[in-house]
Amino acid sequence: MDNRIGERVSSLETTVGQHDKRIEKLEDSTAILGRMGLLLEQQVELNREQHITLSAINENITNLNTTQIQLQEEMKTMNTRIQKVEKTQEEEQEKNTLDLSGTLKRVILWALGVGLTAISAWVMIKFNLK
Repeated sequence: MDNRIGERVSSLETTVGQHDKRIEKLEDSTAILGRMGLLLEQQVELNREQHITLSAINENITNLNTTQIQLQEEMKTMNTRIQKVEKTQEEEQEKNTLDLSGTLKRVILWALGVGLTAISAWVMIKFNLK
């Protein structure tokens, strides 16, 4: 029976050794789980902060888009005003330019009129016509 007790003790010692190894692995796993829990909490907090940041960025982009649309509308209005001013300026410039051929015609007609008047007056004086 001593032999059987020795075998049983030996078998139990082997089993206890295996259980020790398993317990050590479980302890390591438990420590890892604690660290993983902490990392998970940190990740959740980081995600919250990123959500706030991304929401702020989204709001800024929306505001920029709105402002850009307003600027485009203002540019259209300014372009329309500039076109009106340019058209008015061109019209005024056309009014202020000398039409040489028209002016020359008027001067020649005036000179002819003055000349004919002078000739008519001379003829009237020469022939005593009143």
